Amino acid sequence: MHNYLMTPLGDVKVREIDTERVRALTATLVAMPSVLKKEAKHNGIAGDAVDVLKMILRAAVRDGLLSAMPDVPTPSRKSVRHDGAHTPEDDVAAPTQVDALYEAVPQPWRIAVLFAA
Repeated sequence: MHNYLMTPLGDVKVREIDTERVRALTATLVAMPSVLKKEAKHNGIAGDAVDVLKMILRAAVRDGLLSAMPDVPTPSRKSVRHDGAHTPEDDVAAPTQVDALYEAVPQPWRIAVLFAA
């Protein structure tokens, strides 16, 4: 598993994290290819990773480690799993799919398939 914040910021002191560094990291995260869908135009992780970093930085400001919060917008979140033709009905398993999954799951866990369906 890739750690999107620890890898680039692991040795950086919190007080050294400024707007320029966060913007550069955000640009790097936005430019990363999707792990789930190689042909996607976005990756689906940049917004979440930047939000986690912002939570850390807000705590650093609150604790006096940073004088101010870096001014960096959170990248927009777009689904990587779905294309333009996706409809909400595509997320519902057909009865034949539920039956197939039920048969594929070991006996003690089969009931979970039925509850989930």
